[in-house]
Amino acid sequence: MNLKRVTILLLLMSVVLFWTMKNANENDIDADELQNKTIHQPKQGKGDIIIIEFSDFKCPYCGLFERNIKPKLTQSFIKNNKVEFRYVNVLLHGKESERGARAAHAVNLVAPNQY
Repeated sequence: MNLKRVTILLLLMSVVLFWTMKNANENDIDADELQNKTIHQPKQGKGDIIIIEFSDFKCPYCGLFERNIKPKLTQSFIKNNKVEFRYVNVLLHGKESERGARAAHAVNLVAPNQY
């Protein structure tokens, strides 16, 4: 590449980076707002610290978290009411994700302790 192309490429990259960083701050949600927006989500525990999990029932990585990490969190922090753990369903894997999220939402409305 010649110097002119490199200069133009760096200039474009700088503009894109500046624009991305500028717009990222406009979409930020602070902790209080996130806490208020998730207040009615399924939850476990009643601690002062709130952990919010964004997951999809069809996501294999979310499943690994549920099987390998969540039991340790539950045993050490949630059962002892040191942490409040909230669930937020996100739809990453199509219609099956939507069905799972709707079913979970229905269970939470009818029997929140069984969620």
